[in-house]
Amino acid sequence: MLRVRDEFIDGNSDSVIPTLVNKTPTFAMSYNLMMGIGIVALSTVKILIYLRVNEEYGLLAWLVFTTLMDTVPFTIFLCVWILIFCVLYKIMGSL
Repeated sequence: MLRVRDEFIDGNSDSVIPTLVNKTPTFAMSYNLMMGIGIVALSTVKILIYLRVNEEYGLLAWLVFTTLMDTVPFTIFLCVWILIFCVLYKIMGSL
């Protein structure tokens, strides 16, 4: 028998299907996720800045920065197209 918070599910003693208890995403969960991603990104950038001291690692850091800067236009273009298709599906009544 499965118990959720020391109670039987559905009040039935032979029920074995657990229910989801408060599993909806909240602002705090998304805020923590974004802050974690931000901290990792800033830490990576700071490490790459420190790697520029050595000549070979400086070229690696320059390559990473250049690659990231070259992906910005594509990312903006992709987000705009996703937004356009979301609006079109909303207008058509699919969502």
